[in-house]
Amino acid sequence: PNKPLPIRPLLLGGAVVLWGSRLGMFLFQRIMDSPKDMRLQEFFPKEGELPIRLAGFWSVQAMWGFICMLPVSAACNAAVQTGKPL
Repeated sequence: PNKPLPIRPLLLGGAVVLWGSRLGMFLFQRIMDSPKDMRLQEFFPKEGELPIRLAGFWSVQAMWGFICMLPVSAACNAAVQTGKPL
């Protein structure tokens, strides 16, 4: 009933949180130092355009993050389901 959570999911989750926090802080600092990123200017819509290219860019980024997170999610789920670390 109340089994303790195996250590591997906690370590994997902690590593993901640390990595995400570090990346977020880096990106925030970069945008504070230089508000315009010339590499992304082609994705931002011009006057009167819909942000289709920008939406596509962010969708690909979200998909990449989801794909990279799948092994961690699978490992955590397997460890919780079986009660044993992988």
